[in-house]
Amino acid sequence: MTAAAVDPVALLVEQGRVVEPFAGGAWVEVSRQSACGACHARQGCGTRALARWQASRPWRVAIHADQPLAIGDVVSLGLPARAVARASLWTYGLPLGLALVGAQLADLLGLSDPLVALAFGGGLVAGGGLLRRHLQRHARCYRPRLLAVSRSSG
Repeated sequence: MTAAAVDPVALLVEQGRVVEPFAGGAWVEVSRQSACGACHARQGCGTRALARWQASRPWRVAIHADQPLAIGDVVSLGLPARAVARASLWTYGLPLGLALVGAQLADLLGLSDPLVALAFGGGLVAGGGLLRRHLQRHARCYRPRLLAVSRSSG
């Protein structure tokens, strides 16, 4: 077993299975899980249907590893909770914030409602572009880290 030097309390940890090793890492499949079982809304939420639809498709992620991994190895992956919170802020906050600023500016300039809506859309697009640029520069911060490996018995 190997462990990364990260505070385990501040990590979101998932188990995955190696499906395709490559030099310096491997592709790992992680089962998608939903928090719907813990929610009080149960049947009154569209997220449950979406989660059920996606549950059949595992999530594939490329991880980097200092040690060779084999098909079937079970790995523990960790992602800092702070990185998840930061990614959520970037993903939702930046495009929505720019959309609202664009619409507010268009309204202050006295533009017609269709142009205000167009400015809102332009802000969303600009936010998406800036988000893409941010993710290209800082993708490493949002990658899961290999925490432990349990060798397959095959």
